[in-house]
Amino acid sequence: MLQGGSLLGPFRPDSRRLDDLPPGRYHLKVFSAGGTVWRQEIALRRDTLLFLDGTKAEFRPSRADERFGSLFPVSMESEPSKQNISPSRFTQWPGAATGFNGISGRLTDESGEPLIGASVLVSQGGIAVGGVLTDIEGNYRIFLPPGWYDLSFQYTGFNTVEAHGVYVAGDGLVAVNQQLESGTMLHEVVVTAYKVPLIQQDMTSAGKTIISERIQHSSIRNLNALSGNLAGATETDKLNIKGSRSAFPYNEDANDDAFPAGEPALRSRFRDYAYWQPNLITDSNGEAWFRVTFPDNITGWNTYTLAMDRKKRAGVTTRNVRAYKPLTAKLSLPRFAVAGDRFDAAGLTSNFSGDSAEVHTAFRLDGQLLRQNRARIGEGLTEFAAVSVPEADSLFLSYEMKSPKISDGEQRGIAVLPVGVSETAGQFLMFERDTALTLSFDPAFGPIIVQAMDNTLDMLAEDIDFLRNYPYGCNEQTAGRLLALLAEKKLSALPRKQAAVNAKSRTKSVALLEKEIKTCLIRLRNAQLADGSWGWWAGGAPNAWMTIYVLRALRNAQEDGYACPGCEKGLIWLRREVGGLPLTEQGEALLLLRESDVQFDCTPYLTRLDTLPRRTLHERLSHWRLQQHCGRPLPVDTLLGVLTSTTTGGLYCGEESAHWYNRRAANTLLAYDIARAAGWEHLTRRIRHYWLESRATAQRRNTIETAQILQRVLPELLSQTDTLRANRLEINGVPVSDFPYKWVSPAGATAVTLVKSGNSPLFVNAYQQWQNPAPEPRSDLFEVESWLEQGGRRVDSLRRGEAAELVLRVLVRRSAEYALLEAPVPAGCSYGEKTRSIRPEAHREYFRDRTAIFFEFLPAGRYECRVPLEPRFTGRFTLNPARMEQMYFPVFYGRNAVNVVNVY
Repeated sequence: MLQGGSLLGPFRPDSRRLDDLPPGRYHLKVFSAGGTVWRQEIALRRDTLLFLDGTKAEFRPSRADERFGSLFPVSMESEPSKQNISPSRFTQWPGAATGFNGISGRLTDESGEPLIGASVLVSQGGIAVGGVLTDIEGNYRIFLPPGWYDLSFQYTGFNTVEAHGVYVAGDGLVAVNQQLESGTMLHEVVVTAYKVPLIQQDMTSAGKTIISERIQHSSIRNLNALSGNLAGATETDKLNIKGSRSAFPYNEDANDDAFPAGEPALRSRFRDYAYWQPNLITDSNGEAWFRVTFPDNITGWNTYTLAMDRKKRAGVTTRNVRAYKPLTAKLSLPRFAVAGDRFDAAGLTSNFSGDSAEVHTAFRLDGQLLRQNRARIGEGLTEFAAVSVPEADSLFLSYEMKSPKISDGEQRGIAVLPVGVSETAGQFLMFERDTALTLSFDPAFGPIIVQAMDNTLDMLAEDIDFLRNYPYGCNEQTAGRLLALLAEKKLSALPRKQAAVNAKSRTKSVALLEKEIKTCLIRLRNAQLADGSWGWWAGGAPNAWMTIYVLRALRNAQEDGYACPGCEKGLIWLRREVGGLPLTEQGEALLLLRESDVQFDCTPYLTRLDTLPRRTLHERLSHWRLQQHCGRPLPVDTLLGVLTSTTTGGLYCGEESAHWYNRRAANTLLAYDIARAAGWEHLTRRIRHYWLESRATAQRRNTIETAQILQRVLPELLSQTDTLRANRLEINGVPVSDFPYKWVSPAGATAVTLVKSGNSPLFVNAYQQWQNPAPEPRSDLFEVESWLEQGGRRVDSLRRGEAAELVLRVLVRRSAEYALLEAPVPAGCSYGEKTRSIRPEAHREYFRDRTAIFFEFLPAGRYECRVPLEPRFTGRFTLNPARMEQMYFPVFYGRNAVNVVNVY
């Protein structure tokens, strides 16, 4: 940007607003990544905010004298050499002491804890130009001249993460925060046959041949370390577990002709970590020690030790320990299964003794013999057993080996998922007076379930569990989980109807609550963007609604005594941006600022809002609520004019809609806040009545509505002293007086008769849940199609060991906000490279049995997503339906049918 002969800028590519510009005429130049330029003359008047729309800008090739590099040269006083920068050293450009331009940020692990001494390497054009270590708080800062840079974040025991295309301008430090994922987790065994050894004789330090099966099933992937699998060829510490969990200890003098009697004790206690000791203090000799019982994994363990002295000097060291037995039996299974699947379980017997051995092996499914074998082996034996998955919650397989000298084996369990989708149908009823009715059900859908509660707090406890256990973790859901945990902490302090809870158990529960609350606060703090705002996911684009929602949750935590370091920064961002927000979001922002006691004059905003047409009910309600905050009273008849009464006396506001703001749930929340601020208890009580009576079994409210209703209803209930009152209910003639109560009908029941007596409210759920093994495809709003590709071709069957992709194509018939695509994966496959989300995706999460793909906004059209897979087990596997839904309006969804995948 030029004003007169003065050159201003450059401004970062993500700059949306340029502040503190004096009045005058400017020449604005916008450069594209391809070297073209758009030039615009601007006249800026005093006390104005100029909006410039560049969506139809015409870019042209830039001349030599107006190219970005000629106006803002990016050069270094000394050309960096093409070499790797040691993590213990860092390089600063010569002008850093006065320029203060560069990159700063914070590195944390998955729980939000800082990573001390992590390496941050900076490169430009593939050439390393700098590096630095993080401090005791995980913070780093490195000064750099303006330009584009690539970053690499490395830490022992964690996966390396790279950030490309970070632009450093001439106006300060660019914030780049990063969370690293642990890289020490074990992966399942790959079983692939080879005709020749992978490593020939004299290609290892021990001078012995390692056969292909040994390499394939070894947990070691480093060639030099692989020789440690040979007897006597390891330099690491050895954890010899001969006989530690075996019925028959190792016996050098055993008779080779006789096998020991009985069955081997199976190793079944597996973990991805051996121990965790975070609070060790050395003695006067500088030593600390502890006892540990290792898991049953036959593998190598890497120990990472971090230490700090009183002067806050930190150090890191590593050590390797390897679990060892001369003869081992390992079992390899898929990570899960679907009822009806058929797969080949793999067993590997490895012989490290140096001599051949005669072994007796067996596979068992839930204790029943599947296959057995007797053989004399050299270095190892690989064998398979066909498994048919029953209809159950889980199954347990074992692979066991016995020899004259030693026995070993593993038992592993896997979860069994049902075929198809789970469906629920029923009614939620609220009885306020004596009532008798009969409900009819279809016996084909299973037994009838009746749940009765006479205490509203019991119902809210269910909502708390729903929010606490919700599987996904965007900023909205983390904020909702925080509100639920704060509510549960209040409930945990109340006396229970039952006998006193064990004091030790209660203390443990409170400690767990505190830990989860602090985890939510850390997640929200780390997800806050550098400008103070929040997006839907960490690292996403700033979102005013999300920022307001998160700040409201953090203010609740602050009122309960928790620190809120990000609140002030978030409120500053909101105060700065409020003037340029859309009308609805502006009203919400002004409300939060007033609630947070941010000092500013309401008059200009109210004057402007008074003159604007309020096209929607939500805009009118927001305007009335803001008037209340600014001292303008509202007549009760004004609010009554937009409220609708139910047949049982509840009150709600607005109609059901998929509109983000102008929908019944959002409008009723606003109406409640208006009535509560005005002290109209007769209205707030009837709105709470509506929330309770509209609480359906078949379809829960979404996380936003659940959290906000909980936030409003709980304080009112806690202030009452008569929430626990007696009732009486008869279910098919069986009297019930102790609540909560759950009743399940016998098989084949077609009806249930309920008779309620008493004057206090009674809440009853009557419903059926069943598994639909063949759900019909649905394509009202979303049409979902999925298939598999291998070798660039669409296939019906997959070849084991060859990379594949699950392809999902979605037709969006109308534009949708905040959509979720759940894509189940075949049980015989594990994930390939876990690719990151790209536009229009906002975020991806990988689960054991499915991938969840999130979209912040999807215009109408066709979209395609790909999930990399690695087929690892042969067999026949069920692929449950993929489902696309609007997260906050789950009744709008699409899905395909159940499919079958063969792996050979």
